[in-house]
Amino acid sequence: MGLDRSKQGRGPLVAKSVAGTMVVVFGSAIYSAMEIRKRVKDTGIMNPTDEVLQAHRQLEASLIGTSDYFQNSDALASSHVNIPAQLKSM
Repeated sequence: MGLDRSKQGRGPLVAKSVAGTMVVVFGSAIYSAMEIRKRVKDTGIMNPTDEVLQAHRQLEASLIGTSDYFQNSDALASSHVNIPAQLKSM
């Protein structure tokens, strides 16, 4: 019970830290993909390495974006749930 009380109230901090990390990784993936597209636009040729990197960055960004969407939709759905008074007092 003492351990529960010591960890109480840290959920929002952890959620914000995870969300911040996801934003940074998502931004990095987008920036890297834009740099590859810029390099291809300048040279006019996409080499096989750039193709693999571009595909990896697009997959990474889409997975992060999808997971962020589902996390937010779960949070919104759970915020509208009526919690019985007995559970709120725990």
